[in-house]
Amino acid sequence: MIRFVVYLSIFILSFLVSNSVQAQGIGRECIGQSPTCIDTKSNSNNNEKMSFIKTGEHQLQLRVERSKLSENEQRSIAGNTFDNIDLKSSLVFFQELDFVLDSQLLIEKKINPTYNTVKSGNYPMEIVGDEVIINLTLTMSNKK
Repeated sequence: MIRFVVYLSIFILSFLVSNSVQAQGIGRECIGQSPTCIDTKSNSNNNEKMSFIKTGEHQLQLRVERSKLSENEQRSIAGNTFDNIDLKSSLVFFQELDFVLDSQLLIEKKINPTYNTVKSGNYPMEIVGDEVIINLTLTMSNKK
């Protein structure tokens, strides 16, 4: 099994920039403030690169058009360029930290905003044609 260490929280924030929500960056090393972090504030094309699709009452599918990502963005997402990934392997998206989604996104996707957290753990990821697809399950936030 190939495991890709990706900071979903930063990746999701990149999408939210396209919905007028401030973001910090995209990539594997953004939480650690590494120089490999890509500043999403200067990227106005994120709406064309990725989208969220509601697939269930508490499920979202994150779809990314891989051909529109630079090699640096691909490495920051998957640890390697997508051309160098074995598509026959079982791909796993690893969320390192719990991440609370913006309520605006949940309302737009008609998801109950109390289910706003992507818990740390493994999520199925696949590459189909030009799309990277990550299936996310949302849980209730522990915050009161």
